[in-house]
Amino acid sequence: QSRASRQATTRELASIGVKGPLGSTDDAQLEARVSLVRGLVEFDDPLRELALYTSKLTVDDYRVEQMFAVPVRVSERLRLRPVVQFAYESIERNPNDIPLGQANRQWARLAGSAEYELSPHVVFRGLVSGDCHHTKAKDNGYCDELAPTGRLGTEFRFGNTQLFASAGRYLRVPTLGENYGISGTVHGNRE
Repeated sequence: QSRASRQATTRELASIGVKGPLGSTDDAQLEARVSLVRGLVEFDDPLRELALYTSKLTVDDYRVEQMFAVPVRVSERLRLRPVVQFAYESIERNPNDIPLGQANRQWARLAGSAEYELSPHVVFRGLVSGDCHHTKAKDNGYCDELAPTGRLGTEFRFGNTQLFASAGRYLRVPTLGENYGISGTVHGNRE
């Protein structure tokens, strides 16, 4: 049981997005969004009860993300939506007394989706994307994790009832916190 140790956690989120037509019709639009997430965890352990190896520790993490999409109505039945996303995230411990106590990741995604309405009762949907992740702590090139994904699906509509079936391939790269730990006492790993 700790008697004098304390932890304070702060989390902030800010995001702004815009959406508007491209050209004189609503057949194509531009969507853009930028967001910022910041977390700060401060440990005060004057009696060194938590095995932090220090009496004060801060873990500061943040993520900045930018997204651009251009939904396009090609015809009455076909809609396309290309998307480009970029992100930067960072985790820093102070004092930095463990290996990889400071790491950052750059991330980019190129994606495209399509929706085709075969009839008022049947809609086909598809999505394909590729994510490129580079973690600076690894320092082994620009794209050290490539994550291709895809999904195909069909929607059936019967009055007020909708039935949707899909199959896809998904891959989620571990976050910086999962790899390197987000607290003073828990150190992360890929498993």
